Amino acid sequence: MDKQLEELLTLSKGLNVLYVEDDDLLRNNTCQLLEEFFGSIKTAEDGQAGLEAYEQGNYDIVVSDLRMPRMDGVAMVTAIKQQNPNQMVLITSAHDESVFLLKLINLGVEYFLLKPLDFTLFMRVLHKMLRAIQLERLDRDYKQELEKQVAERTSEVNLAYQRLSQVDAVKKTMLSLLAHETRTPLNWIMAPAEMLSESTNLDDDQKELVKIIGNSAESLLKLSERTSFLCKLLDRQEAHKSTGNLQDQMSLAVQRWQTRASQAEVSLCVKSTTGPELEAEWGLIAMVMDGLLENAISAGPKKSEISLNVRVEPTSAVVEVTDQGKGIDPDWLERIFDVFVVEKIMEHQKGFGLGLAIARAILNLHSGEIKAENLASGGSRFTFSLPLFTEVNPGEM
Repeated sequence: MDKQLEELLTLSKGLNVLYVEDDDLLRNNTCQLLEEFFGSIKTAEDGQAGLEAYEQGNYDIVVSDLRMPRMDGVAMVTAIKQQNPNQMVLITSAHDESVFLLKLINLGVEYFLLKPLDFTLFMRVLHKMLRAIQLERLDRDYKQELEKQVAERTSEVNLAYQRLSQVDAVKKTMLSLLAHETRTPLNWIMAPAEMLSESTNLDDDQKELVKIIGNSAESLLKLSERTSFLCKLLDRQEAHKSTGNLQDQMSLAVQRWQTRASQAEVSLCVKSTTGPELEAEWGLIAMVMDGLLENAISAGPKKSEISLNVRVEPTSAVVEVTDQGKGIDPDWLERIFDVFVVEKIMEHQKGFGLGLAIARAILNLHSGEIKAENLASGGSRFTFSLPLFTEVNPGEM
């Protein structure tokens, strides 16, 4: 069997055809031919009967004559295309009727054959139509599968987000509970420890132990207070802003930490000379700067330099704090702003890891950002940004 006929038999299985022809002999003969290939053949003797049959069935291909009584092929195809613009139609005509053909082309009809029908040409056109139907179905199935996968992934993401939100809510509740429930017991520990430290009945070893108890309790109390502060920050919806100059605020932070830097034999160097006017809750921004400077001083080796700089971008002002320390373990760069990162990340993230978490919460409250990076030359740079409330030319800074 011819390869094209074999493929035609395969592609036509299960497909339905509506054949509209007013010539009884031609209609019967062509119907017998089509029945060799297609699963179902419905015939009609004119356009009116063809349209009625179409509205009652579901057809993959419509084959129709042009000139017929009651309703011609153009009128029938026009009505069909209004119902289904993508309907596949093959027009057969005894003459080259260009006026009708132009109308049909404008309707989206692509397939035409002249009568008398040539079997080989008829099979070739049907094969072409069936290939088009196959490609259309493959495209439709692909889109449906893609939409299904997108829907499934979206559902998974939404579920993960809900679970993450629940975890965050539990974490915040636990943090708040921890801060509240530990404050009073710690005060009860610190008060006796302070009294014992002044006792004359203790030897040196005992006094050292009392000192350790007192210092540890004080550290835990500070942690409790910072935890409580972080929980309050996370609950706040907006910052209480006022106008101030970012460069001036950075200079004040340097003054606060100058003595500590000198004791650590680290120099603080301010690179920028001017900064933009911003709206911010400056007490909170001062906490961010203090935290970054404390980290940088702890990270910097002796005789090293910590540089501070303010620069302006089109929509934000940026503060950079750069140290010459060992840098941050790359595996932890994305986690150092999380709550309670307890691993020792080189010389930076020591302790309970609340400082940078508080900094991020403060910047989020201001619609700003904070990030950290390692430098190729060594050391690390912490950068935070605040949105501008007036247009500033970056070239002026």
